[in-house]
Amino acid sequence: MTTKKKSRPVRRLSKGAKPRPSSNRKKKTTRKRTPRQLMLADLKRSGLTDGDARKAGYKPQTAQQINKLTGNYAAGYLIPYHDVNGKKTKYWRVRYTEEVKGAFGSSKKKPLRYTGPPGEIPRFYYPPGYDWRSLAKDTSESLIITEGEKKALKACKSGLPTIAVAGVWSWRSKKKGVAAIPDFDEIEWRGRKVYLAFDNDLMTKPDVVAALNALAHELTMRGAKIVIKYLQ
Repeated sequence: MTTKKKSRPVRRLSKGAKPRPSSNRKKKTTRKRTPRQLMLADLKRSGLTDGDARKAGYKPQTAQQINKLTGNYAAGYLIPYHDVNGKKTKYWRVRYTEEVKGAFGSSKKKPLRYTGPPGEIPRFYYPPGYDWRSLAKDTSESLIITEGEKKALKACKSGLPTIAVAGVWSWRSKKKGVAAIPDFDEIEWRGRKVYLAFDNDLMTKPDVVAALNALAHELTMRGAKIVIKYLQ
């Protein structure tokens, strides 16, 4: 005599209940952001927009393009430099938006954020939107000098005439034996009020303090009236 197997009762969903997701469903994968998206995300943190980037000529670059420029393999964007007359110079900087790996893919102890062209003397960064040639001659106009292109671009956007140095010592070149870059000679300093605006958290570093004092001394020797401001 054979016995029939009892069938398992069908579980009925209560009203409003949602069915359990099938384990066979494919998991959603996050799509890698494009170099442009990475650039805009970085600029947004500095209060800058796509329009600001276009106006300043910032160009997103793939890891392959960056590799040809710097030898490093990571996405980023290119920051062009112009002189006081608005003419494009040979100097530029790359802002990395992906981690730059060390040998054999290892992480660097100090993350590399920027790279400039090897062998080139640093330049002042003049953001677009100002008649820098006229301002350079008019000593009644005050001028702000800060560290970093994005800070200068944001300040100019807010109506504050600001130029930038790429780094705290990037107004000179020890390797080239240049005590002060030629860009200093393009601006009339005598009698001009100049604000040096550096990050407050950097002021705990002796090298940064030394750089700020050296820059203040250079400008004072040229006749500028120095005011030091610390950015929060």
